[in-house]
Amino acid sequence: MSLRVAEGTGSRFTRLSALDLMFLRIECAAWPVYFGGLAALGEGDLVDRSGALRLGEVIDRLGRRVPNMPQLRRRVLFPGPFRDRPLWVDDQDFDLHRHVFETAVQPPGDNRALLDRAAELCGSVLDRSRPLWELWFLTGLSAGRPGVLLKLHHAVADGLAAVALMASLFYTGQGVSERGTTTWQPQPLPTGSSLLLDNLSIRIRWLGGVATRLAHPVSHARNLHLTAGVARRMLGPGRAPRTSLNRRVGVGHRVQFLGLDRAAAKEAAHGRGGKVNDVVLGIWAGGLRQLLLSRGETVALLER
Repeated sequence: MSLRVAEGTGSRFTRLSALDLMFLRIECAAWPVYFGGLAALGEGDLVDRSGALRLGEVIDRLGRRVPNMPQLRRRVLFPGPFRDRPLWVDDQDFDLHRHVFETAVQPPGDNRALLDRAAELCGSVLDRSRPLWELWFLTGLSAGRPGVLLKLHHAVADGLAAVALMASLFYTGQGVSERGTTTWQPQPLPTGSSLLLDNLSIRIRWLGGVATRLAHPVSHARNLHLTAGVARRMLGPGRAPRTSLNRRVGVGHRVQFLGLDRAAAKEAAHGRGGKVNDVVLGIWAGGLRQLLLSRGETVALLER
């Protein structure tokens, strides 16, 4: 699995895609653009007999896997003017100790304390001078087992790619090898001159594409018409409905659990030709509707 790359640019470097750039540009302290995966771990060898986390062993184990996951070792390089869009480069000072941490939850160490601590940790943006992820082990839970929180930026992985990445990082089932590439060395950073030449090459290819399109004006006009139609629909006069939830995003969020019976969710989804994700979205949409109605707000615009 690799990072999303800007397609069609002709660059010989791993440039960020337009979607990744959007994630970085809209991010602010009040609106971090990463997702957090929170779990309470089961029985295992992550804690010793006294209940203390074996953090050194955890980092050592992860250190044998991360070298085989290049997207976790790369950071964003903003190359400056005339060097085209940002690119992914190996972190020359990559150190797992800058990404894997331990913290304790407040007594009594129940689910509420776990969620409150996770919400606090998710209230800050990731350091862009390093690879865009953090792994937090949360100790002090009443069950005696640690919780784990993964913060992973959307520019690194999204959707199924992020799920696959987490599975590769944490899965300890049969057939998983703990042997890694212990001799991994970061690739040198590109020089300013190489980025300038690469940018020039991209522009030359772009001009060649323009010439090709001008040679086929009918096809080009048809494509422009389709693109303009999409832009009109996206940037049209429609306004978001005014609700108590549609307001400026701020800090200080809280996290809540909603317990679901997985077997029942599967049965409900598969019995109607859907997926578990459809059940989750249905519950979320129904809950949102009931919340707005309880506040005396209309949901007519939301049901169109």
